[in-house]
Amino acid sequence: RARAPLRAVLTQDGGAVAELLASKAAEVAAVKERCAASLTAEEHDDTFVLRFVLAADGVDEAAANLEETVAWRASKADMLAADQPPFADKVAAFLGGEAGTFLSETTNDACPLAIIRAGSIDAKQLMKAVTVDELCDWFLWNKEQAYKACDAETRERGVLVQMITANDLSGVGIGQDKDFGKALGTSSKLATKYYPALQSTVVLLNLPLVAKVLFAFFKPLLPEKVLAKVKVCPGKTTSGDIGECPFATARLAVSSLPKFLGGQGA
Repeated sequence: RARAPLRAVLTQDGGAVAELLASKAAEVAAVKERCAASLTAEEHDDTFVLRFVLAADGVDEAAANLEETVAWRASKADMLAADQPPFADKVAAFLGGEAGTFLSETTNDACPLAIIRAGSIDAKQLMKAVTVDELCDWFLWNKEQAYKACDAETRERGVLVQMITANDLSGVGIGQDKDFGKALGTSSKLATKYYPALQSTVVLLNLPLVAKVLFAFFKPLLPEKVLAKVKVCPGKTTSGDIGECPFATARLAVSSLPKFLGGQGA
């Protein structure tokens, strides 16, 4: 699916970069001093470091996460710079027509929106074709695309741009593949560390009757900071009106959402 151009916005969790840098100047300076041996002025400026400061509980955590991220990015430089996700040939063979992750400009404030359709993924067969580490890299490559879009718009417009993730759970049952869940959980935890202050909100749509079982399965795999941002929309977009969801009405541009999410778009 083609990725629409993304516009900068002042999201509910964002703010003016200049003001954030002014309020966090001491913390940013302290983190940069501790990590000086790992940083370069060209790649790791104050705006880059700011996200680590905003997401961490103190300078120690921010510095540790930053150093680990810089090392990880160096080890995955070729993957992160690639135009296509790693192991795309293996993964694509088991994805439905709109499964996986793609970015779309379908929010009222033009915040980047990533849509994931887990029910369209043949997880059991997928995990026979790829390893947990390979799928984890696939997830992280997609997160990198969201980060690049948000970072570019943040720098151009001067506001902290963050993304929303919509998880369409229609068609998802209780028989979840453990390795798929491990890849999802591991990549989510790593993304929280490697891409701090990037995720604004996670919206869960079309929860099945076994939602409690699904939550019990996925909850231990997801970071607390991710769970704190979860919003659950009631009803079914496949047969009802997504406008009944208070969050969707407030943040999502229903007129341009895909039809499978109850919108009027393609």
